[in-house]
Amino acid sequence: MPITGLTSARLKLDRAHVHLVDLNERVRVFRKDYPYEFTPQIRQPHPTCDEIHFQIVVKSAHDQPDEWSTIVGDILTNLRAALDHAVFEHIRAKNPKLPQEKIKFPIVDKRAEMETKARWFDRPIYRAVNEVQPYRVQPKPELHPLAILRDLVNADKHRSVVVTNYSSVDMKITTEPVVEVLNVGAHPGVEMAVGAVVASGRFRIPNLGPLPPKLQVRTEIGYTEVIEIPRTTQVRNLTDALADLQDKVRDVLDDLEAAGLS
Repeated sequence: MPITGLTSARLKLDRAHVHLVDLNERVRVFRKDYPYEFTPQIRQPHPTCDEIHFQIVVKSAHDQPDEWSTIVGDILTNLRAALDHAVFEHIRAKNPKLPQEKIKFPIVDKRAEMETKARWFDRPIYRAVNEVQPYRVQPKPELHPLAILRDLVNADKHRSVVVTNYSSVDMKITTEPVVEVLNVGAHPGVEMAVGAVVASGRFRIPNLGPLPPKLQVRTEIGYTEVIEIPRTTQVRNLTDALADLQDKVRDVLDDLEAAGLS
C-alpha cells in the first residue's frame, strides 16, 4: 500500500532536512578550502596631506560549486511536495472529478483565490489551510514564507535558483605600522566578485609626510551565502532562509494534523 497523507508529507520534509544538512556541510567545507583574498588600494591625495584613503578590493574569488543550486532545488521541491502530499488524498476524496494534476496545496496572494478552493476541504481543514495563506500578509504577500517557497520552486523549474555571496557588515582592518583610523566602513550587499570594493575609509599618518614605505593593511571581511527572493529586491542568507521555509512547512503540517487531517 502506498504511503499517503501526512505520513508521506513528513517523509518529504525529512528528505528536505537531509539535503539541508548536506548543504550546510558543503558550505562549511567550501569556506575553509577556498577563502576569499583581498587587496588594499591605498592613495595619499598629496604628499603634504596626512590622510590616506583606502579601498579593500576582492583579489580572488572561487566560483561556488554548481551542485549547490541543484541541492537547493531538491530542498525546495521536497518542501513543496510535503505540502501537496499532505492534502492530496483529502482533496481527491472531496472532489473525485478534479483532475489529479490540479490537486495541490493552495498558496495564494489574494483572498478570492482561496475562497474558490473552499469546496476542496472539510471545514476544519479549510480553516487551517486558509490561516497560513500569503494573502493575509499585506501589503507584501510575496514576503510570506509560503509565497517565497512557491516562487522559488517555480523559478527552479525554469532555471537554477540564484545563489551567490554578498559582503556583510562584519569586518576587521589592522595596519603595520599602526596608523590612526579616521573612518572605515564595510559595503554590505556587494557581490563578492573579483574587483568588488567591499570596504573603504581613511587613515591618518601620525607624522606629516609621505606614506610609510611598508604600510601593510590586513583585512577580515565578513560575507554570507545568499539566495535571491523572486518578485522582490531582497536577498537572504542561504541556509537560514531554507531552514525558515523548512520550519514553516513543519508548522503547517502540524496545524493540518491538529485540524484532523491524517
